[in-house]
Amino acid sequence: MISIGRRQRGTDLLQVGFVRKLQHKLFGQVWQWAGDFRRTVKNIGIDRLTISVRLRQLMLDAAYCVTNDTYLPLEVAARLHH
Repeated sequence: MISIGRRQRGTDLLQVGFVRKLQHKLFGQVWQWAGDFRRTVKNIGIDRLTISVRLRQLMLDAAYCVTNDTYLPLEVAARLHH
């Protein structure tokens, strides 16, 4: 289990800040940039200038699914991971 500070619950986990902190805790010893948004142009994925907006929208969509029981929890997790 990864300790990220105070105990997280519910849709608190679906916040951009939590995701960035989690990535830093998971990969900070592997990648110096873990938890930061990409600053360079790559030929795959979304444009670097839209990462923060798209991640926020993803978290809002997932939170909506959780609070409105749109899908089973396992399906929400699978969709979010994908």
